[in-house]
This record gives sequence, structure tokens and C-alpha cells, in this order.
Amino acid sequence: MSMKLTTAIQLRQANREFKATPVAPDQLAALSQAASYAPVARGRYNEFLLTVVTDRQVIDELEAADTGHPFYGAPVVMVLSTTLTNQAGYLSAGMIAQNIELKASELGLASCTILGALKGGIESSVAARTALGLPTDYVPVVAIAIGHPAHELKPRHFVTDRLRTVTLTPEQA
Repeated sequence: MSMKLTTAIQLRQANREFKATPVAPDQLAALSQAASYAPVARGRYNEFLLTVVTDRQVIDELEAADTGHPFYGAPVVMVLSTTLTNQAGYLSAGMIAQNIELKASELGLASCTILGALKGGIESSVAARTALGLPTDYVPVVAIAIGHPAHELKPRHFVTDRLRTVTLTPEQA
């Protein structure tokens, strides 16, 4: 499947309703591959760990470390952890997450970035860290709920001038 990048960006949205349908193994592989294409600070890929969770029991254990239902019934939760707990690490994690979410859009899947559940309990929960198999020096910094959308995703149309932009040209110097 090939899609224009702009279309993938317009389809990407915080989806909170998923079908229980499993995500195909080839789609999971494509999502992981897209993650590996992201730029990482100083090429320190070995300091990141992407844990792909498709086991409902493990997802339930992760949710038990938080209040509520933070993964919205998604059949896949990807948790990105790192030893780089500084701005470069967080920026790199954001780029990796964005690649995953844009690839999910291209594949017709829905996604939702999850931060609160990590800081709300998973990061400090021994049971959740054990369920994820996290080495002690890795900190989970972002999770992404992924699955088939419960409703059709339609491209959103954005106001293109909502971000204040200043362009400096040689004439202004």
C-alpha cells in the first residue's frame, strides 16, 4: 500500500476506539521497521528498546498499573524505552513514535500516543516493568496503542497557518 505523506499525516489522530481484531504480523513488522527509520540522537539506537505487546494479559497488567483504561482496548501496545532520559532521548523517542503512527495510518490502522499511563504508574510499577521485560536501566518514555479503528478514519483538514512562522532571508541580515 502506498500513500502520500500528507494523507498519512491528515489520517493520523488520537484514536480511542479500536476493534478487537488482531494486527497482522506483517503489519507489526512494518511498524517496527518504520520505527528503525527514525533519526536518533547521535545514532545511539542501542539505547532504545521497542517492546511490542500483543498479549492481552500483558496489556491488562500494564493497565492495572494505572487508573482507567489507558490503551482503549487496542490489540497492540508498543512501549518505547530508553536509557537517554534527557532532551535528546525524548526528542528521539518522539520521532520514533511519529514514524510508527504515520506508518500505522498508511496501513489503515489507528493509533494513540500514551504518556500519562507511563508516568502515572507503569514507569514505577515493578509488575509492569517485569511484564515488559525491561532492563533496570531503561525507562519507558512513550507508548502507542495501535489497532484497527472502530470507525472509518477520514483525513482531517488543518488550518495551515496556525503555527506562527518566521522566515529569515538573506535580505534581512
